[in-house]
Amino acid sequence: MSLTTQIRDQFTLFLSSDDVESICQAFQNIKKLIPQLSSTTSFYPTIRDAISPTVTFTTRRLFQTLDERWNFYTADRQKVLASPRKHVLVSGGGPCGLRSAVEFAMLGFNISLVEKRTIFSRHNILKTWTPTVEDLMALGFKSYFPNFQIHGIHAIGTRELQICLLRTALLLGVNFIYGEATAGIIEPGITIPGDSTDPTQWRIITNTAGLVVTNTAVNSTTDSNQESAPGSPRKNVPAELAFTAGEQNFERLEKHSKVDYFEKATSLDGAVLRDEASLPSEIKHIIPIDSLVIAEGESSKLIRHLGFDRFVTRFAPAIGIIVNCTFNRANAIEKKLKEFVVYRAQADWRETCLGKLYENGVEVENMEYMRFSTHFIVVTAKKDSLVKFGVLKENRLNIQDALEQENIDFDRLRDFARHLATAAGVPETAPLASNHGVNIFDFSCKGTLTKPFTTLVPSKPSENAHHPLVLPIGDSLVNPFWPQGLGVNRGFHSSIDAVWTVFQDTVVSRDIALNERDISHRMMMWFPLMPVLVNSGVQWKADPLTRYASQIPQTMHMNDVQKRATVTCLNQRILNALKLKLPTAI
Repeated sequence: MSLTTQIRDQFTLFLSSDDVESICQAFQNIKKLIPQLSSTTSFYPTIRDAISPTVTFTTRRLFQTLDERWNFYTADRQKVLASPRKHVLVSGGGPCGLRSAVEFAMLGFNISLVEKRTIFSRHNILKTWTPTVEDLMALGFKSYFPNFQIHGIHAIGTRELQICLLRTALLLGVNFIYGEATAGIIEPGITIPGDSTDPTQWRIITNTAGLVVTNTAVNSTTDSNQESAPGSPRKNVPAELAFTAGEQNFERLEKHSKVDYFEKATSLDGAVLRDEASLPSEIKHIIPIDSLVIAEGESSKLIRHLGFDRFVTRFAPAIGIIVNCTFNRANAIEKKLKEFVVYRAQADWRETCLGKLYENGVEVENMEYMRFSTHFIVVTAKKDSLVKFGVLKENRLNIQDALEQENIDFDRLRDFARHLATAAGVPETAPLASNHGVNIFDFSCKGTLTKPFTTLVPSKPSENAHHPLVLPIGDSLVNPFWPQGLGVNRGFHSSIDAVWTVFQDTVVSRDIALNERDISHRMMMWFPLMPVLVNSGVQWKADPLTRYASQIPQTMHMNDVQKRATVTCLNQRILNALKLKLPTAI
């Protein structure tokens, strides 16, 4: 078999595989067939030029699409490649972690991504705004999923979004490590037997067990090995309870008002390993870093042990239920189902599926139905109705207590899910999905970190010591209030904002980078973000001004002028770009 045929066949397998292991294995096979990849500093152009001649014109469109975004960064990429500090690690391979890795690779950073899961099993369907979809199209989504309809309501499965970004990340040269988690951060000066990396650098170690918390952590607020602390791995939890939508451990929160709480970091530096005795027995990879991006979700233990405090807002008690049923594209009835949203507050709710459920003793506040790779149904359920149906064994006062594992009849929960699916029009022939068929969770609160960055500081500071930036993104930074549907739409911006911060830190200066990080975070949080406040995704770059509508920084500026008269939060670069005057000149 000729080399051309082998490359074509493996690339076809790369595009057709729909699980992490198969995609990565096909890609490794492609790399073996293109030996020049091991020594090039231009990974994407090299692999593109080797694959393009072997595939059809239709398949070649993927590279034409990626080329447009790749060419955005020609000048900026040369600046990064000339820098000695370009090693970035992203911890977490969800949509936001993958999206940031793609942007880092576009800019020429040496990027590694660590993901503890071995499969992308999340069926949740995300409402994606038009600018978000345009950004995904520019990263190859339409080539990977040709049946996706660009026009109309945009609903994309989490799993499909991850597969798209994983494929693009691999093509751009991202070092993707799955089945492992960040186990700790090694400060400079520690020598590890058998390790060839530079001991004068900061490094990340990975293993299959997860974060090792040192007993010498500064300002530790709890027992460092206490598994019940927020951010600890949830062990032996049924799949039906695996989904979380907010901080639930209120025993550790300081109450400031009826709805406002404060959660102090578990420790300032418990994730930093400062001597050989702290190293775990299992070490899979040792990866040098100049910057660290954390995309581990709101339950990240790494966040808790790097000094990040968090504000938590508690809303009215609310129980969410997500149902995923298999979707048979060959079934005409299933294909004809229309997406919808209905609320109990509607005057005609009794004529909707909510009325049908009510007649059968099932009370829910609302229902939304969407479809992508599964039939996706989500409702806000009444606790009393769940007790009456037998899902909850006892009517406990606190929702957190009500949703404890021992208080849930999982057979009745699956029956409840089937009732919801039937009311939505999903035929009985479409069973609950094998992965995450039904989830029940408390979404009564949301959390936001009190700061968007920190830095790693060695125990023995020196004048020339490097202090890597640590940047939380996505749900690690701001938990989405689940009914608002902001998750990936806002999460992508926090992910790309972090890339801009690292780029500025690498090629400009630390002070300017942190100033711009504060500004971009404020821009993201200034208004309740909505599609009209986001520029077209076709032209998105790392620079926040290419993504956030100009109305946001303009109103921020005017607010600062009105409040302080002589101060603006915007720096000179942004003032010049938006043609705004300094407050003193107004």
